[in-house]
Amino acid sequence: MFPVIAPGRFWLRPREQWCSTLRLMIIHFQSRAMSTLNEATNLRELKSIFRENVKRVLQDVSQAEIEKQSVIVLEKLCQVLSHPEYQRASRISVYISMPGEISTDELIRNILETGKKCYVPRFRNKDKRMDMVQVTSWEDFSSLPVVKWNIRQPSFDDERENALDSGGLDLVMCPGLAFSPNGRRIGRGMGFYDNFLKRCSDINDEFYSFGLALREQVVPNVPTGPNDCNVHEVITA
Repeated sequence: MFPVIAPGRFWLRPREQWCSTLRLMIIHFQSRAMSTLNEATNLRELKSIFRENVKRVLQDVSQAEIEKQSVIVLEKLCQVLSHPEYQRASRISVYISMPGEISTDELIRNILETGKKCYVPRFRNKDKRMDMVQVTSWEDFSSLPVVKWNIRQPSFDDERENALDSGGLDLVMCPGLAFSPNGRRIGRGMGFYDNFLKRCSDINDEFYSFGLALREQVVPNVPTGPNDCNVHEVITA
């Protein structure tokens, strides 16, 4: 058994899931040993090694398992458990899921159907900038063009309300490759969400952030540096 969200809360896993988690635990202990050697100069290399190992572990997680865990996460947020931060929020940004991540399609639908304002990412690679812009309905979201990551994204020619230009956000849903139970996060190395979370805090320092994670993505610790932003809470299946 292995703690997933908080000390004292344990999950009994099927053998295959437990093996994946054990491999991530081994990565963690290797990372701690490596980080003591050259803390500053090796952080980038350490993160790269960590990411590659996490990706290999996640390749073993089936699409059926991802869908199952996505349903549980959705229930925790807005259906059965009705998380208080989700209930409180009226302006919510949410990532558009890629393969291998907790699916957010039904979460986006729920945000829109409950009358909350929903904002989704629009990436600009040339300056590593990500803005959150509004989608107004499920039909609006479904009609967004698909970009190179095989996800939907509002076009730059499409004028939409920018969350940070119109009052900020109450709640930010973040993806990641791996999370620790206390909110440390490592992404894919582009820095989009770290930069965005810093900008969010400049607008509204009372906003709340969730990391949405598969069970296999939650480990005791992840390698992070001074420019990395934590999330307030990790929601997992």
